[in-house]
Amino acid sequence: MSIKRVLIVDDDSSLRTALFRSLNKKYQVITAANYAEAAGLMQTDLKLDLALLDLKLPDGDGLHLMTELKNHHPHIKVIILTGHGSVETAVDATKKGASHFITKPFNIAELISAVDNLNNFQNLETENHRLK
Repeated sequence: MSIKRVLIVDDDSSLRTALFRSLNKKYQVITAANYAEAAGLMQTDLKLDLALLDLKLPDGDGLHLMTELKNHHPHIKVIILTGHGSVETAVDATKKGASHFITKPFNIAELISAVDNLNNFQNLETENHRLK
């Protein structure tokens, strides 16, 4: 099962738009401007495969949102985006299940590469499971 649907949660509308335009060529992209919008999406039966989450949202914490997303979508891959990066925060995010931790500003091409790599990894996991 490859990544089909990507959720982007960031309060910076220009970044959301840039990510949407870059990823929408390969993936179905859904955006949310804050924690509440993302939480509302979790209440639907919408299947999510990957989430790009801002660490600091105006109405909540990206790590807590990641935990909630993983409860609703156990196989979801998460990339944390932050302008407030530290080694401690990156380690904490990884321990809680983040696949990547990317500090802003970042190169869009590098982020797309990280998404594509997660997609390839997910495809390999699915194939491995099928073969077993």
